[in-house]
Amino acid sequence: MSVLEAKGVGITFGGLRAVNDFNLSLDKGELVAIIGPNGAGKTTIFNMLSGIYQPTDGEILIDGQSILKKSPHEINLMGVARTFQNIRLFTKLSVLDNVKVAMKCKATYGFLDAILRTKKCKKEEQMIEEKSLELLSLFSMDNVSHLQAGNLPYGEQRKLEIVRALATDPKMLFLDEPAAGMNEVEIEEVMEVIANVRSKFDITVLLIEHHMSMVMKIAERIKVLDFGETIAEGKPEEIQTNPYVIEAYLGKGGAAGDEIKG
Repeated sequence: MSVLEAKGVGITFGGLRAVNDFNLSLDKGELVAIIGPNGAGKTTIFNMLSGIYQPTDGEILIDGQSILKKSPHEINLMGVARTFQNIRLFTKLSVLDNVKVAMKCKATYGFLDAILRTKKCKKEEQMIEEKSLELLSLFSMDNVSHLQAGNLPYGEQRKLEIVRALATDPKMLFLDEPAAGMNEVEIEEVMEVIANVRSKFDITVLLIEHHMSMVMKIAERIKVLDFGETIAEGKPEEIQTNPYVIEAYLGKGGAAGDEIKG
């Protein structure tokens, strides 16, 4: 069974059809990318898959269970974590506290336990801190755990977002333009982070990205959108030479340059 299935998913805002008849099936451990020009509907799809938007029509299943009408929090508990185009860290909190906040979604102690600082509360708090530090160490960030998240370099903030998403122990990780605003060195670093995520955590990764060189190197399968419609799907080498993809990015008569080939 696929870990995620989207069947005939679409959404309309007023009279605008933002996404139409979107279909996607993800198997455990896959790394799939969704690409397309600005305004193609990529982030709208992420918002539907993670519960921020409710589709106008279609069905979305996680492990065979519908997520329609479920909240983002409920979907996260089903094993879905995501990052956003714009960094959404708690900039005034420490790096460690950012990870701890995410990990606390799995805590079982209650409000009264927290007020009274019961044995159960103290034990879980200690476990959360230890696991948060362990997670940071896997990405060589334990040495900056005491720093304010907002004082980290841009590339490190992006990496912290991914670490924080992993703190919820997901089955699937949705990455919305993780390389946005990065230089070439930082892009190489985030590619290494994504590769480490797959190998160490054995989870499914769904990626939106504009850096074609990155997509072509790490994605096993690519889905291409334009004006809310799927225009192509296949392996990176197939997408690079697809005439519909070339036209969507470069216009009629365009040649497949660096924009597609990376």
